[in-house]
Amino acid sequence: MHKKIISYIKNEAIIKSSIILLIATGVSYICAYLYHFYTGRVLGPVDYGIIGSLFSLLYIILVPFNAIQISITKFVSEFRTQKEYGKIKYLLVRSLKKLFLYGIIISLFFLLVSPWISNFLNLPSIVPLLILGLIIILSLLLPITRGVLQGLQDFKKLGLNVSIDGLGKIGFAVLLISLGFGVNGAIFALVLSFLVSFLIILWQLKDIFKAKEKAFNTKYVYKYSFPVLLSFLCLTLIFSVDILLVKHFFSAVDAGHYAALSIIGKIIFFASFPVMQVMFPMVSENNAISKKSSVHLLYKSLLIILLICIGITGFYFLFSNFMVSTLFGQDYLNIANLVGYFGIFISFFSISHLLVFYNLSLNKTSFLPLLIIANILEVVLIWVYHGSISQIAYSLIILSFLLLISLIIYTIKNAKTFSNHTSV
Repeated sequence: MHKKIISYIKNEAIIKSSIILLIATGVSYICAYLYHFYTGRVLGPVDYGIIGSLFSLLYIILVPFNAIQISITKFVSEFRTQKEYGKIKYLLVRSLKKLFLYGIIISLFFLLVSPWISNFLNLPSIVPLLILGLIIILSLLLPITRGVLQGLQDFKKLGLNVSIDGLGKIGFAVLLISLGFGVNGAIFALVLSFLVSFLIILWQLKDIFKAKEKAFNTKYVYKYSFPVLLSFLCLTLIFSVDILLVKHFFSAVDAGHYAALSIIGKIIFFASFPVMQVMFPMVSENNAISKKSSVHLLYKSLLIILLICIGITGFYFLFSNFMVSTLFGQDYLNIANLVGYFGIFISFFSISHLLVFYNLSLNKTSFLPLLIIANILEVVLIWVYHGSISQIAYSLIILSFLLLISLIIYTIKNAKTFSNHTSV
């Protein structure tokens, strides 16, 4: 029986690639969580509350990261089917030049509004925000290169690069915090890890840089990028704005506890994300070549993610005290009773994220109003109902469930609708 299962996995590209990417990026996720567990334990709830709020802000800043990567992935996957590597190089070089300039402009703007952000989040110093501003430029360049690797379906190199990024985070964080730099050191570690990853990935793409450039009209890329950017902004806000509002409404200690709760819950999302990364270029390529339905790829991806969500959430309910005390320590045990419920919220969110990926791969973007409404509803719910952390957790479960049902209905309704503009 086990031989049949192994044979099936080897013959199913999406499962095989998901496992490869999951294992490779597992190193990165483990390191990223070690980063959070280390800083949470060493710096304590108050300072970790600052890091948690800064990370939520960073997730929002990194929206272009995900949007750019998924846009580049889609078009590179289409060029790959036609073996047009000259166009891939043209897209890569042109995007790096353009977004480097945009990154400088956005970074300067972020520095200007940093005093207001610091006041809203009740931060004791503006320095961590100034350091965070340095990440913006790299957050626009790194996804271009990773998008090329993803579009080429070179998941081994992609996983290796993400792993190096994770190792850099925890390595530099331990070094800088041990030298006494505290929160500032923890944030600057991100800058260094991004920089190292970017330099390495440029070397990984040396064969693409050797190709002869072939120019093409890039307006389709930018036209596609905008709805992707808006989609990722809305999705990122769903699991980031809650931490920012908690930092605003609650005490420093409670904000630190909630940040830890959120990080534990996000294990589910990060465990399922490689499946989405594998599915997206496969659906895009399948649609570009044959225009046939890719719903079977969605079903397989959905099954894998359901198993991940059910397994981890069930573990949360059974061993919540063990999870919290082991990962963050005894100071955070008062959130243990909410870990399972937060797992439900992230599970609903992860499946919704998969459905968004699937629809974007087919050039379907009319679901955007659903995401915008969800963002507005989340802010309203937390603004009105923030009497306790548990009240916020229950509100997020309701919100994510409604969003999931809406996206399921949308996906089923549009299952047979394909865009007439699937390639450049």
